[in-house]
Amino acid sequence: MAGTARDALVGGAAGGAAYQRVTRCSGHSATVRGVDWSLDSSLIQTDSADLDLIVWNARTGKQIPIPSRSTQWATYTVRLGFPVMGIWPDGSDGTDVNALCRSADGRLVATCDDDGLVKLFNCPCVLDDAPHRAYRGHSSHVLCCRFTMGDRAVVSTGGYDWAMFHFRVVRANEGRAPPPPPAKQKVWGALDPEGKTFGWTLNPVLPAAPPVSSTSASASSTSASSASASSASPMPLQQQKTAASATPPPPLPAQPPPPHAVLSNPPPSSPSPSPSPSAPPPP
Repeated sequence: MAGTARDALVGGAAGGAAYQRVTRCSGHSATVRGVDWSLDSSLIQTDSADLDLIVWNARTGKQIPIPSRSTQWATYTVRLGFPVMGIWPDGSDGTDVNALCRSADGRLVATCDDDGLVKLFNCPCVLDDAPHRAYRGHSSHVLCCRFTMGDRAVVSTGGYDWAMFHFRVVRANEGRAPPPPPAKQKVWGALDPEGKTFGWTLNPVLPAAPPVSSTSASASSTSASSASASSASPMPLQQQKTAASATPPPPLPAQPPPPHAVLSNPPPSSPSPSPSPSAPPPP
């Protein structure tokens, strides 16, 4: 067992029914905030209020150089080190984060700070001001936070508000229905089989193909000169109007993808007005 005190000392004890002190670690110049054992129980790491990280030999109580990042720690409650270097917000002076706790599976890190927030990070979080989720509830600064057994919840204790909060940990997509398919987009197309009316619709109507007569078949076998001459002839006014109405306008702007998370009570939003089907297309 390892214990810390406000006199900047770390003590180790061992025993069965009655613990006896084994060693005393001295080296911090401020209050010790966190203490962790390595998996093989050979090392102890501690951090202090003056942002000093020290690693100790658990048997002798002597300071040793900080080991490599491959060292496995049974717990992680110190606020310093490579796995948690991204917990500090921009403009932090080193006193904002009061406590830290890593989950038993090593995938999450919970912190509490002077702003009354309990934050949840991925572990390791090595980016500056790493992405996180922040949760409110405390009306004062938060002193400590810890994961419960099984990593099913985070318990936080407040300062002047004398409050204790219990946050349930919900994994991504846990207990949630699959996302709905994307909404069908409106397209510009015919609204009747004759192709006389056009507008924005979800299900455009395919115009019926005109019947092929013997006259049109014989006309298709004429010479190229007569075909070019007929194509150069002016189009009747009624056909020009029909062709102009069949020209599609510029496509609608693409809708942004849905967010990965939504609010429990999103504010009502007014639907965007859609153009009338009989309205002429925009220029």
